[in-house]
Order: sequence, then C-alpha cells, then structure tokens
Amino acid sequence: MAVSEADVADAFDFTEAERAAIESAWRALMGDAVWLDLHAARVGALPRLRKRILELGESARSSLEAAHWLPPRERLRSALATTLKLRDTLETVERGLEGLDGGADREAFVARFGELRATLEATLEPRETRWAAILEAGSAIDEGEEDEDTESP
Repeated sequence: MAVSEADVADAFDFTEAERAAIESAWRALMGDAVWLDLHAARVGALPRLRKRILELGESARSSLEAAHWLPPRERLRSALATTLKLRDTLETVERGLEGLDGGADREAFVARFGELRATLEATLEPRETRWAAILEAGSAIDEGEEDEDTESP
C-alpha cells in the first residue's frame, strides 16, 4: 500500500493566515535589511546577509508549496528536504547577524529575525512531524507487504 494521496494533500493544507504571516514577516525583514541603519565590520557582510535573507524567503515559499507533480511519497521527501534547507539557511542568517556590530537599528533587526524564525518554526515543525509520520507509516506498510510477498505458500 502506497502513501495515501488524501493524507499527503491534507498534510500540505497551510491556511492563508499561516502563509500571510510568513510572507509578511519575511517581507518586513527583507525591507529592514535594505533600509535600516545596520553596520558590519567586515566589508561585504551586509550584502551577503541580504542575499541569505532572500534565500530564506525562497526556501520558506518552497516549504509552503507541495510539488503536486511528484508522487505522494516523493512529495513528502521533497518537503522534508526543503525544510532541512530552510533550517540551514536560518542558521546561516543567524551567523550573519552575529557579524553586525552596530547601527542604530541592529537590535530591532535581530528581533525581527527572531519573529520570522518563531513564525516559521511554529508553522512548519508540526507539518514536518506529520510528513515524517506519514512516510514512516507508508514504509511500515510497504515492508509488511514485502514480507507477505516473500512467504512461500
């Protein structure tokens, strides 16, 4: 028995409020990265940080979208890989924030990032758990069917 299409579709059912909260928090962070008074001692640190924040937005969007063209099992695997990439990007942005050494708006910017991170984690962690559980259940069922196929009559 394969992973159920209905279970997978239901597991990707993000609400408009969840989507809007993530998009709004990311847009605010991206705008702040460009417009706020931020300083870094290393040359090029701010442009790199802005690039990582852009990647963060792309990863967040990908995490909210189900790859409908993929079979259900592969859709789940893809979603889990995407959220793993998102977590890596969050860590990269956080390291970039450590390179900020001043500016009148540094603390507000760091707080804005914390809000985005909290929103992403609150929205995606339960989904990740659900995606993994569906995959695991499907794998257990598949293994049971393989055992039945190998038994001799």
